[in-house]
Amino acid sequence: MALALNYSIALCSGQACQLFHSSEYRELLPRLEASESLTPSVESINACLQMFDFASLDSVSRLLILIPDEWLSVTQHSLDHPVSARLLPLAALSFAVEATYATPDNTLYAFQHKTTSNLDSQLTIYACSKSWSEPLFSAFQQQGRHCILIAYSQFKDFPSRSWSYCTGQQISGYHPEYEKQQKVRRCLWLGVISSLMIHCLGVGLYWYLEQAAKSADMAYQQVMDVTSNWSQDQQASPFVLTALNMVQSLPDHVRVEAFQGHGEQAQIHFSLPHSMLKRVLDNWRSMHPQWRWKVEKNALLTIDQEEVVNVSVQVFRS
Repeated sequence: MALALNYSIALCSGQACQLFHSSEYRELLPRLEASESLTPSVESINACLQMFDFASLDSVSRLLILIPDEWLSVTQHSLDHPVSARLLPLAALSFAVEATYATPDNTLYAFQHKTTSNLDSQLTIYACSKSWSEPLFSAFQQQGRHCILIAYSQFKDFPSRSWSYCTGQQISGYHPEYEKQQKVRRCLWLGVISSLMIHCLGVGLYWYLEQAAKSADMAYQQVMDVTSNWSQDQQASPFVLTALNMVQSLPDHVRVEAFQGHGEQAQIHFSLPHSMLKRVLDNWRSMHPQWRWKVEKNALLTIDQEEVVNVSVQVFRS
């Protein structure tokens, strides 16, 4: 799913400054091929901005300022040794300071790092001084508007043009604490997500256990209802009472449908998972080896991917 693009773009050139919505970025790409002959002065930038309709920015809260590469110091440097990701911003800053002749505190820069072989890589630096960029930012940064500065070739080659990605690639000052802040932010998000997952698992487990307890209680109550209702209406013999106790001790997964008993015989109708049938019958026979048993298995059904069999058991005293 594509990320929603919801910001505005100020396309600057030596002749004019035009406003576009981020959803129109594909129409801008051919224009980014144009080149400027000279880096404009502060006076030229101010003159260009005077023709811009700033009233069109009243509803804009996020603005990407696109400027030609020629307005910046763009340099490329080959690195013949690996540089860690933590040191790349510092290495890029040293190249930017060298290109702009400005102090580190007065330098804005961005960089692109590409690996060309196992050891070699290329570092492209986009740099300018803060004093040169101030007219651009002061003109657009009003009413709490968030503005970022991007070069033509940067924007053209971006794999993503979401606001968050562009913000991470903007031409800005050196922020030694940025990486730490990013790590803290990632850890906080991981903590929130982990907490939500644990909470959801806890709720799911509680719901499952509650449903299992209700199901077991209903199954037990159903057995008790069938046997108790029958025993209340009958004068049961000791043999029948023993059979009743045997039925009432059945596991929760067994559903008792009916019980009938008279004298020295009893009949039980119940359903249970097919895998449990042999275990239940073997247990009964071991408890009462002197009884005679007649077992009839009826329809075999599949419920919740488990085979369930209906059983009729007749038991007689030998």
